[in-house]
Amino acid sequence: MRVYSERRRRWRHHEDANLQSLLCVGSTPGSLDDVMLGIMSSTLEVTRTKTSYVDDLSGAAVLSTVKAPTAADPFKATAVKWMELDVRRRSSGFVKNRDYVYVEATGVKHLPSGERVGFHVMHSVYIPQAHDLSGRVRAKLSVCSFFRQRRDDSMSVYVKAIMDPMSSKTRRVGAPCFIKILLATV
Repeated sequence: MRVYSERRRRWRHHEDANLQSLLCVGSTPGSLDDVMLGIMSSTLEVTRTKTSYVDDLSGAAVLSTVKAPTAADPFKATAVKWMELDVRRRSSGFVKNRDYVYVEATGVKHLPSGERVGFHVMHSVYIPQAHDLSGRVRAKLSVCSFFRQRRDDSMSVYVKAIMDPMSSKTRRVGAPCFIKILLATV
């Protein structure tokens, strides 16, 4: 798996200067079903279990389930979620943790060729009931991932992500944590 990060230019001073753009491409062992099962976390219990295995993620919750997976379509789900990125540990406490409120959608689509392609989308949303939490900064993200079966034992992975850490100082510390979380499920 390769991760490419947009380089920051010193002369860029407009409003999107803090945005961190990432591109991940590569392959991972397994099947499409394996990858989709690794991504899925439609309940609070599953979300908490997964959080306990990812180092830079200090908390996560399912705020609302919009569409739950079914037996007929086990990978199709939409939910509003919250997660906290632990950047304090990397910055020796000088930077506040970042948290995100976002809509997450997953599913598998059949192409006209018959090939199955999995997707995972995460996009920040503003919900008044999900107020800012003390000691954290509400950051923003937008992630779009596609997964394609290359061979019986290998998957192609394509991820485009943009994150706004809400501070230029946090960019260097937050990006590696964010990348780790993105790749933890694949």
